[in-house]
Amino acid sequence: MADNFLIRTQNTTNAGKNNSAASTESTKICSGVRIVFFSGGNESDAFARTVYNGARAAETELGPSVNYLWSDWNPDTIVAQFQDAIGQSPDAIAVMGHPGADALSSLIDTAEKKGIIVTLQNVDLPTIREKYVSNGFGYVGQELVSSGQTLAEGIVRKYNLKAGDEALLFQEDL
Repeated sequence: MADNFLIRTQNTTNAGKNNSAASTESTKICSGVRIVFFSGGNESDAFARTVYNGARAAETELGPSVNYLWSDWNPDTIVAQFQDAIGQSPDAIAVMGHPGADALSSLIDTAEKKGIIVTLQNVDLPTIREKYVSNGFGYVGQELVSSGQTLAEGIVRKYNLKAGDEALLFQEDL
């Protein structure tokens, strides 16, 4: 299994020379690391496609072997795929947190016991993350609660809303 931390150094004594082992494809920093990556919705979903494209760029740059999964944002599909991913014994799994703590907790416990590094995407599960952070467990995504709070405070100020007022925010030009 790969280490939890990745460190890249540059050997300045070999700068400009092409005889360094670091210049070969096989020595990319994550070469040999196997990752299962949950992209989200489906391949035509704009958000999920953006997530996928970012992961592909990282794969190209860093060199791991990545198995990409699509779930149509279905929590049951995510749970089933996560269970299957654990059975593959990869080095790491980057899973969407949409199913929630109740649905993912025991599976994350299983993955951690197997030495699989888990990272949540898009929906944080702080109590689980805090439990395994020392093992490399992380979260990638927006802080949704604080973002919602900031948005609500901005709407209240902009429209001078008072207690009992209601607001609905939507965007027509998606």
